[in-house]
Amino acid sequence: MLRRYAFWAAGVLLIVTGCRAAPATTPDDPAPATETPEVATEPPPVAGRPDEPASPDQFRADSAEHIAATGRPQLIEFFAYWCSVCNAARPTVHRLEAEYWGRIDFVYLDIDDPANQEAMQAYGFTAQPLFVFIDADGNEIERWFGYTGETAFREAFDEYLNSH
Repeated sequence: MLRRYAFWAAGVLLIVTGCRAAPATTPDDPAPATETPEVATEPPPVAGRPDEPASPDQFRADSAEHIAATGRPQLIEFFAYWCSVCNAARPTVHRLEAEYWGRIDFVYLDIDDPANQEAMQAYGFTAQPLFVFIDADGNEIERWFGYTGETAFREAFDEYLNSH
């Protein structure tokens, strides 16, 4: 089911960014100049993604369309504004987002937003907070339910980043 969701997210990304074919060449066209190809160090920006980490003192709600759409691994948090456990975990998770900024993207999904219902079903949501760590292709690496300490996240993040 997760694979199907990753393919869906990739399809949405293609639709959003547009599919452009390379211009056709004819035998009369001059040969293209030989250039050193640029190596992209950052994935292209995704519309609606934040330019900076979330503030430690308030929630940020993202769109489910951002899942597996950034070209980097992600921590997806399913939260509720009214949830005391989510509020207790927020400063730690947002501090980790600031620390891992540019290497791991964090996606925060409000469980009370009807637009997130499909993502909740795809990831088997049963209670908040639910944290799902996925790779750049949308494959699940690890998940945590309820309050999760900083050490558990760090170990999973560092292990993944050191192996890729």
